[in-house]
This record gives sequence, structure tokens and C-alpha cells, in this order.
Amino acid sequence: MATKGNCTGDAGPVLVTMEESLSSKRLEVLHQKKEREDKLGQLMHSIVLEKLPEENANQHDYGRPTPHDAALYYLAGYVVKKAEKFSSYGECKATLLATDDVPSAAILTEMRSFVPGALQLPSKDLTSLPTDVESAITERTRDNVVFGDLFWCIVKDLTQGHSLAQVGCGVHSEELSARIMKFYLVTRMHFYARFLQQHKDTSVQVKVARKRAKLL
Repeated sequence: MATKGNCTGDAGPVLVTMEESLSSKRLEVLHQKKEREDKLGQLMHSIVLEKLPEENANQHDYGRPTPHDAALYYLAGYVVKKAEKFSSYGECKATLLATDDVPSAAILTEMRSFVPGALQLPSKDLTSLPTDVESAITERTRDNVVFGDLFWCIVKDLTQGHSLAQVGCGVHSEELSARIMKFYLVTRMHFYARFLQQHKDTSVQVKVARKRAKLL
């Protein structure tokens, strides 16, 4: 018989069964997560990559950037900040940062350049990589419709589409590019889901407010 402050004694058969059941479910969840990560890694490594051609040294960007271009460049700067942790090789990190003239699309990044820990200026290759991933996301989410395989459909589109820009040195470019694509896609889909949820919540609030207005 259990008494206050006394937790000794043999566990009953029901408690043991529950612990075994929870352990089994936990292991199954971890196993499924590992399978998904392995599947995603294989697909990311199957995406065709290519080195972007070198630009003419006398070619400059004097055009007025669109809001879309400025936003993507800003996001690429965020990717640079996070991607520095993906590799310890200086040659790989050097391919992530801009070394030439700052493009006009950097307007949002430069506006916050005075902030401590501000975003860095991404290279042309790193700007191009998430831009291509964003194009695939935009194509699939144009109607703001979410379904169970949306994430995997976007990944499949990337594997079957045109080649994407590669970043990193000749030895580690495939691995680094895959990690950057995965990071951008997972992060982007996370915020896309939050956007839809907020939009849904707002729609519900509007409907409730209209119903209340009719009662007044």
C-alpha cells in the first residue's frame, strides 16, 4: 500500500504496459522522422547544380529594384548569416559573400546595416539559389492552398526542374548547397503555414464581428 512520501514498491502490470506502449510509440516517431530526413537528404542531393557564369567586370546594376527582388535579396542575406554554421571551410564561406559591387536590390539590407548583427551581403550564387527555390514555392502556393504533400511536391519540382546555382568549393558544393536549400525551404514553409493560420484566424474574427453587428 502506498503512503504519503513513499514511492517504493513494484510497478503494477498496467503501469508497465503503459510505459512499454509509450516507449514503442516514441521509437516509432523517431524512426519515421529519421526516414523523412533521409528521404529529404537524398532528394536534395539529386537536384542538378551548376556554377553560374562569371559576370563582365564592367557590367553594373543601375536598375531600380522591384520589391520582390529586394525582399529576396534580404532573405538571401539571412541565409548567409545562418549558412556560416553549415561549413567550417573558408573557401566555402567565401562563395557565400558578395565581393563586387553591391546590387540595387540590396536596399533593404543596407537600410538595416547599422544594426548590430545585421545581415551580410550575399554573393550572386547564394542570391540565385534561394531565388530558384522561392520560384518553386510560389508556383505551388499561388492559390494559398495547403495539402498534405505540398512540401514534397515542391521538393519534387526542384529535382525535375532546371539546374540551380551551386555554392561552396569544388569538394563541398553539393553538400553545402543541399543544406542551404533544405534550410530555406523548411524555414519558408514554416512561415507560410503561420501566414495561412493568421489569415484563417482573421477571417474567423471578421465573421464573428459581422454576426455580432447583425444582432445590434
